[in-house]
Amino acid sequence: MSCPGGECKRNDQIELGDCKEKSNEDVQFVATSSGKGHQFRVTNTNLCLQKSARSVTVTLEPCNTKNKFQTFVGFKSDGIRFDLRPSTSTKRCLSQHHHPKNGETIYAETCFKAHNVDTGYWVAY
Repeated sequence: MSCPGGECKRNDQIELGDCKEKSNEDVQFVATSSGKGHQFRVTNTNLCLQKSARSVTVTLEPCNTKNKFQTFVGFKSDGIRFDLRPSTSTKRCLSQHHHPKNGETIYAETCFKAHNVDTGYWVAY
């Protein structure tokens, strides 16, 4: 995943990156267990993934362990594919619009649709 322009800022939407090629725009996350899932913080920042309360949008916002919109379930660190579901909307999975393409915005799609076209799965490296 990557941030637009290579620098992550508040309110940024994360984009799909090419994981086969390293880039300065690549984002690394620290996953922290919160008891009800994981919070994903961009390394060396205080910005975390957050699903919007009113839409499917996922943005980077200041980390807050009490913010339920920053908690995601489904994470696995063992190299096996997983889906990430917002803890507030478990019928949705983090995905992109269609077949993985560099630069597409990540958002919370219905898991049914995301899994039907294999865009709802992730692997931790």
